[in-house]
Amino acid sequence: MTTFGTLEYAIDKYSGSWTWKITGVRAIMMVSKIIPELWYGDGPNQVIIPDNEKNVKQIRLILERYPLEILSKSVWQRKALAKTIKKPTGIKIEKLSKAMPKKQFRGKLLNFQKMGLDFLLKSSGNALLADDMGLGKTVQTLAYIASEKQSSPTLVIAPLVTLTNWQREIERFMKKK
Repeated sequence: MTTFGTLEYAIDKYSGSWTWKITGVRAIMMVSKIIPELWYGDGPNQVIIPDNEKNVKQIRLILERYPLEILSKSVWQRKALAKTIKKPTGIKIEKLSKAMPKKQFRGKLLNFQKMGLDFLLKSSGNALLADDMGLGKTVQTLAYIASEKQSSPTLVIAPLVTLTNWQREIERFMKKK
């Protein structure tokens, strides 16, 4: 991919603050149109942009049109992604209870597995179920599939070595419709 200059996170030698330094004629022309508080660096082919949320957003827009070689990749990813990923607010944490699976599930869950099922049901399946090996994540997932009305059809993506276990557990714990 062709790049039109560079983007670097650096301390400005005049202001002493962290800034974004952009080089490249086309990118500088675009930046100068949308970011008024920039100043020229060491020559006309370099601009310095104050580091703030608004400017990072504007730089992201410029990068879509004029790809730049990003010299400070980890800083850019942290700053650019921090502005796009919204942190969830007001998450209501509900107390878990011992949920019972529906009739299609033929098996008996232990108490902690029933709580895992309740967790999956309350999160509409948008959850990460993790514990030590052998504590029944597959069984809890099958209980969820049997209990959730809109879970069929279901696609299971699993490592190749676990496929026979999944097949065996499905035959053992799920009633045929």
